[in-house]
Formats: sequence, structure tokens, C-alpha cells
Amino acid sequence: MKAITTVRWVAIVVLWGATALAEGTGGLRRPEGDRFKRLADGVKERRGILDKNDAVSEAGKTGMGRLEPEAEARRVQIEKKQAELEARLAELEKERVQWEARKADMERKSAELEARKSELERLRAEEQKRLEEKRRKMEGKAAAYVDRRQENQEVRIRHGIRKGYLTPQETEALRAQQKAIADLESSLTGDGRLTRTELALLRDALNTASRMIWAEKHDSDGARMPVYRLGKNVFALDTLTAKLTNPDLTRAEGRALLADFHRILLLRDRLANEDLAEEARASLQAEYEALLSAYFRMG
Repeated sequence: MKAITTVRWVAIVVLWGATALAEGTGGLRRPEGDRFKRLADGVKERRGILDKNDAVSEAGKTGMGRLEPEAEARRVQIEKKQAELEARLAELEKERVQWEARKADMERKSAELEARKSELERLRAEEQKRLEEKRRKMEGKAAAYVDRRQENQEVRIRHGIRKGYLTPQETEALRAQQKAIADLESSLTGDGRLTRTELALLRDALNTASRMIWAEKHDSDGARMPVYRLGKNVFALDTLTAKLTNPDLTRAEGRALLADFHRILLLRDRLANEDLAEEARASLQAEYEALLSAYFRMG
């Protein structure tokens, strides 16, 4: 830029010298003098333009000088932002890797849970099958228990008929009772099952029937059957058989009678088999005779 400016100034000087020479030489013709003057004026005008351009150029250089620090600062800021973005991208990549790891871990745990669920389902099915099998066995035993007691009661009724311990009226009543029990069993097992509650109902009915059979065979109607467990000459009192045939007999009353009867059997066994002191024997003998006389008679 400096070399170009120097060349321009040389050209201006040459033209200016030529103009001065033309003005100082009187022998030149007027038209040529005017032409040189115009050229000088043009040179001056061009000089002004060049000076103005140089001023603008210098101003541009000064402006560029001021802009260079701002551009550098902007560049540094851009690089800083770029570094921050790259750091954020690295952080996001790290988070993505962590998320992928967590996802894989969750999928693994989900698979484990599914496997555990399948195992629990299998165990539940096996347990249900086992319980069902156990229930069927228990119901089978319960049904067999009911059938066995019904058969035994039928044998006792036939024995009472054969020995004359049961009158026709008593036999008819006991047969009707057995039929009611059979009907109850058919009703309860109509669904192919026999629950504990249903078994309890049948057991209560069978216990009542058993008590009735015993009372009817040992009462004074017809031939009186001895209480063989106590002796061939021991017979039940009518008050006892009346209690046993009473349909309003409560469970507590029945248990009390049964407890007294077991106590009589126990006392008789101890008196017959244990080597007791005289005082102890006398006490047990008195208790035995009191209980026996409350329900039974001799001869």
C-alpha cells in the first residue's frame, strides 16, 4: 500500500511540473495551455480523492485494530462454549451408558422376577394339587367313617331285634332315624364333597342315633338288655334311658352322662386290679356305688 502511494505522488509531481512549464512558456499556444491546466486540475482532484482514500484506509486500519481484540474475545468465547458443549455431550454420553446399564439391570431383574413368578405358580399348583389330594383322602376317610358307623348301628339294631330287646315300635323309630341319616348324607355329599362342617352334622346325628339305640335296648320295653360292660346283672334305670331318648337332651348334658359312665368304668377297673390301701379302697368303692346307683340297678 505504501509503494502504490509513492508512485501516485511521483505522477502528481510530474504532471504538476508539466503544468508549471506550460504556464511559464509564453511560446506555447493557448489551447495547449488550457489543456495542461485542465490536466493539472484533474491531477489535483485526483490527489484529493487519493488523500481521502488514504484517510479512509487509515481509518479502516484503525477500526480493524479496534475490532481484532473483540474478535479474539468472541473467538475465545465461542471456543469456551464449544468446550462446554463437548463436556455436556460427554456427560450425556456417560448418562446414556449409565441408563443403558440400569436398563439392562432392570431387564435382568424383570427376567428374574418372571422366573420367580413362574416358580411360585408351579409351587402353588403343586401345593393346591397336594391339598386337593389330601382333601379327597380326608373326605374319603370321613365317608368311610360315616358308612362304618351306619353299618355298626344297623348291626346293633338287628341284634336288638333278634334278642327281643327292641319292640316293633322301637325298631320302626330307629329305622326311620337311620334313613334320615342316610338322606342327610346324600344331601350333604351331592356336590361330591364332604366338608368338616358337614361331617360334624353327620357325626352329631350318628351320636344321637347311637344313644337312642343303646337306650331302647336297655329300657324296660321288651326284654331288658344288661349293661355287660358293668356286669351281666346290671341294668339301666328307666330315668337314664328316658334321658338318653329325650330329643331335647343338650350336648353338655350328654357329655356329663358320658363322663359319669367313664368314671364308673374307671372306678370298677381300679377296684378290680389295683392294690389299694383299705381307706383308699373304701373311698373309691363308695364313689363307685353312688354313681352306679344313680344310673343303674343290680339284679
